[in-house]
Amino acid sequence: EAPKLDIKLDSRKMVFVKGAVIKAADTANDLLNFFEGGNKMRKVGSTKMNAESSRSHSVFSILIETRNKATNKVNIGKLSLVDLAGSERADKTGAEAERMKEEQ
Repeated sequence: EAPKLDIKLDSRKMVFVKGAVIKAADTANDLLNFFEGGNKMRKVGSTKMNAESSRSHSVFSILIETRNKATNKVNIGKLSLVDLAGSERADKTGAEAERMKEEQ
């Protein structure tokens, strides 16, 4: 069974997952490569509604930090892409036994 994740708030009041992988990206292509790499690690299973239904949650956060060269003020923005596993309606998926447990 997967370990429980420890979700915290940092000093800037941003949510983070303790122990999560953090990587710096210099280009949009770097971001795409990180996103694709993470998606390859996800578990998927077939249902009547979706041939590749995700069986694991995914959170991909992009933190953008800019600095005003004149004032030296830093601005930070965060974009989170979230996919919650098993969010289909169970009665429409045709899921049974082990797959049904994954959806709940």
